[in-house]
Amino acid sequence: MTEKTPAQIAAQARAAGRLAAGSTGDAGMPQHAHGFLAREGGLSKETMSDLGFDKNHRIGSMWLFRANDGMTLERATEKLIEGGYLKEGASHSDVISLVKKSITTPQYTAEGWDRIAQAEADARFEDHLAAQEEAAQNDDFDPFESLSADGFTTQDDVLAGYSEAEDPIKLQANADIANAEALGIDIDYIERRIL
Repeated sequence: MTEKTPAQIAAQARAAGRLAAGSTGDAGMPQHAHGFLAREGGLSKETMSDLGFDKNHRIGSMWLFRANDGMTLERATEKLIEGGYLKEGASHSDVISLVKKSITTPQYTAEGWDRIAQAEADARFEDHLAAQEEAAQNDDFDPFESLSADGFTTQDDVLAGYSEAEDPIKLQANADIANAEALGIDIDYIERRIL
């Protein structure tokens, strides 16, 4: 048997530390209320019946209820208020309701909900970019194809006021076109010759 290197010993010590600390299985995500309680030491087994549970709930590598030194409902109320899960003045029944709901549908702090919404928006945007990139990989990709498929033509931009520009060059060009038409000059013929 070979001896372990200092790097292996250090890696083993870090892994042991992670295992000893426990995890609620939500790395990188906001902490849900029941995971927060488990991480803070769990609830005492005596509160299990108050919450209406007949069995303990495993949250990652931790348990919601602990036989020894788990929190009372009073202490859990204080912790949830401190953590931002409940408002000041919340009651034991608020804790019971929050924990029951969080077990089936995770409940978060306001900041947690914001982070989840941002993560979902980021994921949708990444999906959108990936779809665009995939479409752009096609040799026959035409970004305006959907417009022509919907029956739009290049002349539709005039009808939509798209050609009515705000910059001085387009304003002058539109004025010149209007003057030419007023003089009886066939602008369409000129456009066909240019294009």
